[in-house]
Amino acid sequence: MVVTFSSKAVKDAALNEHSISIAGCSVLLGDCENKVSIVKTCELPDEMPDSVVICRLAHYGRIISFQCDRVEDAILNGVHTVRMFIEQPIPAKTFIAGEFVCFWYPSQPKTCCNCGSEDHLAAACKSQRSFNCERPGHCAKQCDMPALCRVCLADSHETSTCPFNYYSSNVTGAKSAKHAEMS
Repeated sequence: MVVTFSSKAVKDAALNEHSISIAGCSVLLGDCENKVSIVKTCELPDEMPDSVVICRLAHYGRIISFQCDRVEDAILNGVHTVRMFIEQPIPAKTFIAGEFVCFWYPSQPKTCCNCGSEDHLAAACKSQRSFNCERPGHCAKQCDMPALCRVCLADSHETSTCPFNYYSSNVTGAKSAKHAEMS
């Protein structure tokens, strides 16, 4: 159902409610003028925190929400759902902190996983993509850009000092409660 409003102020007030009740049913409200896309991620390593993926996706648009998908209440399925305003196409496969990560969203342009080009797919690729600047036509060794962080693509620090750097979730500096009891 499409609803029009008498003014932008009325529309903004209605959209702040997120949902309304019609005939006892909760109906979600969305802004058709500002299309939010649902982006799915997969093949993320378990130890890669959400902040790394959110940081990378922020290069392609504005993130609204990020959540881990579940099979059951406590069982993660390895897929993440990101709601965002996409400002430039997101590659189907990208290299983040030494790992390939896949992204998918409706109307995503089909691109070559090797070089990022839209005019062919990986099976017919004779080119490559720089995993430094993410542009096609050259590899990272030939890239004329300064070395970029492999997590957030900033040129102000190295990957090892990135504030979004991932860590192993099962290794901490503090003793766990169970380990402390046994000591």
